[in-house]
Amino acid sequence: DPEFHELLILLRRIQNMEAIVMRAKSVDGKETLTLLFRPGNEAVTADVERTMRLLGLDPDLREFPVVAGSLATNDREIAMLGRSMLQVFSAYASHIDVPESDISDGRVAGATPQDVENEARFSPLIRVHNGTSKPEDAFVVVPYHEHWFWIDDRDIHSKSTFFFLMILFSFTERGASGQAAPILTVPTN
Repeated sequence: DPEFHELLILLRRIQNMEAIVMRAKSVDGKETLTLLFRPGNEAVTADVERTMRLLGLDPDLREFPVVAGSLATNDREIAMLGRSMLQVFSAYASHIDVPESDISDGRVAGATPQDVENEARFSPLIRVHNGTSKPEDAFVVVPYHEHWFWIDDRDIHSKSTFFFLMILFSFTERGASGQAAPILTVPTN
């Protein structure tokens, strides 16, 4: 959708102006998630109104339940379709700078024109560089197939993103509740 990137920009601006809040609450014994637009100055009001038009929301409301799905059933809710962990990690992996030789050898896919266009409008989720020699000032560095891959130690955004990914990995290892997954023993005799 051509308006998707406009929506992302608006949501980021509204978030930076602290005019959007996500709130979890219990309704009839079920946990629900609600998105609330806070009132603000003229710039905030204009961005909120445009965001609500793009999302097809009732302009008279400021609080909307968030429901799972790809399509809202009315203009008083926001439908959101989550991504699997595989999709999340694939999105992050698309921002890894890969050697041209790996692309030409068919080991990885190269960037498409759409990827290049989107990256010009939005900063990448994470920047992972590559080279043939070990970098001097890396936050994290990994050797792989005669190349080095790293996150620059001065790249605060990528370092924060890497930390976030590590938290996601810890959830997959131990489950969201923080408890170890049960162990299943299968008798063989």
